Amino acid sequence: MSLQYENCYKSTLTKNSGDLMNILGINGSHRKNENTFKALTEALHASNADAEIVQISDLHVEPCRACFEVCSKEPYTCVQNDDLHSLYQKMVRADGLILASPLYSPVLVPSRLATFMERLSCVYFFESMRRPDGESPLSGKPCGIITVTGGSEPLKLVTLLANFVLMLHLDLVAVKHYPYFGVWLKSPVEKDENINHSRELGVSLAKRILK
Repeated sequence: MSLQYENCYKSTLTKNSGDLMNILGINGSHRKNENTFKALTEALHASNADAEIVQISDLHVEPCRACFEVCSKEPYTCVQNDDLHSLYQKMVRADGLILASPLYSPVLVPSRLATFMERLSCVYFFESMRRPDGESPLSGKPCGIITVTGGSEPLKLVTLLANFVLMLHLDLVAVKHYPYFGVWLKSPVEKDENINHSRELGVSLAKRILK
């Protein structure tokens, strides 16, 4: 299949309810249409689902203010009024998710993705403290991971992203190839012989949703 990179896709794949299956892709790279975006696109195309890509670099998400007294005072809610809320609602509405990130050494992930992860992790931590028996709106929702590096070892990055996914009570979709918790591709991804691993993730994610 030739590589074609677009922001939205339409298909006819439906769930048992008859509704079109929807997958949300989150591109954590600051480079909107480059390697991480391309790898994510491959997975979404292969899923044969209705899909949307959110570019983290387009969002306004402020750093965590450590306002512990009010964090998640309302269930799964941060008091800061920015784009975190709209992105979280998209995550809740989606049937499945794919989180994609390049490796940025030594901090592992791009700064805007790190801010998003920090904010949402804090909300979930305090939610678990305030309502330990509550159920996350994301609980059990399938989520895949894609990582892209220049050839460097991806395990620390994959582990970081997997821990974040599990903290949100998402259902992590494993893959058959190292590093198993997610797909690893080397840039430029269109020349990586393992680009098919990204497509395999898209298919596996769709199957998990349809179970």
